[in-house]
Amino acid sequence: MNILKVKRTRSLQRGTLFYFTSAFIMFISLMTATAFAAPPSVIISSPTATIMNNNTPQLIYSVNTGTVTVKVNGTIVSTMSGSNLDTLTDGSHTVRVEAVNADGELGYAEVIFKVDTTSPTNTVYTKIAAGSGFVVALKSDGTLWSWGENIYGQLGDGTTAYRTFPVQVGSDNTWVSVTAGQYHTLAINKNGELWAWGYNAYGQLGIGSTAVKYAPVRVGVETGWAAVSAGSRSSVALKSDGTLWTGEITATDSWGTAIYQQAVMCRKKSGVILTGCRWRQAGIMSWL
Repeated sequence: MNILKVKRTRSLQRGTLFYFTSAFIMFISLMTATAFAAPPSVIISSPTATIMNNNTPQLIYSVNTGTVTVKVNGTIVSTMSGSNLDTLTDGSHTVRVEAVNADGELGYAEVIFKVDTTSPTNTVYTKIAAGSGFVVALKSDGTLWSWGENIYGQLGDGTTAYRTFPVQVGSDNTWVSVTAGQYHTLAINKNGELWAWGYNAYGQLGIGSTAVKYAPVRVGVETGWAAVSAGSRSSVALKSDGTLWTGEITATDSWGTAIYQQAVMCRKKSGVILTGCRWRQAGIMSWL
């Protein structure tokens, strides 16, 4: 009798131990599964992190589980996937899609993008002048570009490097006129200032010396220049008051010296010499 009682007691103990062991294992498994459960997966396909010219971009997202909340710039919106966002202003914006599962775990995706609905500005070349082996061109945005031969700095980029593609002359965007001589260049900006660069052995830059200039230098301090034209070794400029000025050093037919001086005489085709002339156009030409 006692032996049977002992056996029953041990069996009961084993059963109880097995029960509690199984329950503990199940508890640990449940806790582990809960602890390492993955949060919802959220993917935003549109908009993307870029510059958009559409101020009502389409919102496309995917969520594998959970309750979804959409925020635009921190504000909750009711936009669903496949719908367009409300009208956005130009500038930077943030779209955030959140999902919360049954266990309260959060998954989210966020995209920062920019809206720019302004029309692009198309710049085109409006004026082109060619020298001996080089070209200078004025764009509609007021910038000046040059390319080609550059042995005397006629491209105005501060070097003597040949350029097989356009390079900008400085960073100014106020140029309104440009002309090219054999190896020198002159240009006028919107302030009426005259600038010159390149070959200068004959004083054609009009800067008071015969030094070669590899970048634009201002001709004097005056304004009011309206037009300019360059010859092989000379230059002529017209002021808004109708007076004509030239810079050159030559043995004959010289107007002025190495600085721009007013042309005090002009000769018509008939050979008649006039003084105090008022000119309408600057240009290098042969008067007969």
